[in-house]
Amino acid sequence: RFLAFWRQLAAHCAREPDDVLFEVLNEPSEKLTPELWNEFFGEALTVIREKNPARTVVVGPGFWNSLDHLDKLKLPENDRHLLVTIHYYQPFHFTHQGASWVGLKDKTGVDWAGSAAERKAITDDFAKVAAWAKQHNRPVYLGEFGSYDVAAMEARVRWTGAVARTAEAQGWSWGYWQFERDF
Repeated sequence: RFLAFWRQLAAHCAREPDDVLFEVLNEPSEKLTPELWNEFFGEALTVIREKNPARTVVVGPGFWNSLDHLDKLKLPENDRHLLVTIHYYQPFHFTHQGASWVGLKDKTGVDWAGSAAERKAITDDFAKVAAWAKQHNRPVYLGEFGSYDVAAMEARVRWTGAVARTAEAQGWSWGYWQFERDF
């Protein structure tokens, strides 16, 4: 089904403008291990390239597009129409405080003051991604970042600004998760 879906969508979108991008799968995780994800992605990319040889395809590492799993992401060296995405939710106890689906329902009141140490943590994380991107000659898109609305708005604003500006300093584009609801 997965490959059939991509075969159909790739054919349907073959004549669309270049600003139409494909993302094969958002946040591969759980039973779709990073190793298995590489296999699934490779097969889907082959199908996509039959009708869309130069379309930009967005791909992230396994484990919910975690930057900590970038080193396991295997990309075809000869395909330079790939945009690597990461998602960023660190520190998790701040961004997901009060979130029942991750076991933090009772964890609230966590501040993000924007201290030098807190900002350095973001800079250090993004420096790892930038080093990987340079080594592999790949562009990066910060495809998701956000904080759950249980956190204080002032802290959320500080954190969001710090993450966005740090991404921009690396030359990355970004997309915020999500404007219409609880993030």
